[in-house]
Amino acid sequence: MTASRHESIPPALEVPALEVSALEAEAIESTLMTVLTAFSTGTAAGISAHYTADADWTNAFGTRLSGGAAVEDYLVGLFANERFAAGELAGPPEVRIQALADGVVVAHIVTVIEGQQVHDGSQLGTRTTNSLHILQRQESGHWKIATQIFADARTETTHVA
Repeated sequence: MTASRHESIPPALEVPALEVSALEAEAIESTLMTVLTAFSTGTAAGISAHYTADADWTNAFGTRLSGGAAVEDYLVGLFANERFAAGELAGPPEVRIQALADGVVVAHIVTVIEGQQVHDGSQLGTRTTNSLHILQRQESGHWKIATQIFADARTETTHVA
C-alpha cells in the first residue's frame, strides 16, 4: 500500500550531531525538506533558491543540468508530466547526513517510489532511488545544494563476490 506523496515526507529530518551549530542544522534541514516536499507535492516553483547558481544536477536517467534556475525549469516540466506524477512514495525517505568539512555536508537520501511510468505509459515498477546532495554554507548562513545526483538501484548484477 502506498502513502500519498505528501504524507510520506517526515515532519522533520533528524540531522545528526555534526560539526555545525543548531542554527546550521536547522538551515540544512530546511533546505532538504524544501527539496523533498517539492518532489512529493510536485511543486518546483521557487526551488532554485535552494541551489547554488552553478549547482551540478544529474538525474537517474543521465540528464545533467547546471544551476538552480535550470534545475527549477526542468522540474516544473517533469512534475507536470502525468507519467512521472503517477509515482507515489512507498514510505518516508531514509536520510543520512554527514559533515565533510567546515561549511560542507553530504546528505544521502533513499526513496522508494511505486507506480511511476516511462514515456510510453509502461510501469517502472518499484523504484528505489538514491540521491546524494552536497550542501555548502553560504555567507548568508543559508545552506544550498551544490551537487545533487540521483541513481536508481537495479536488480541486475554486474559483479558477484
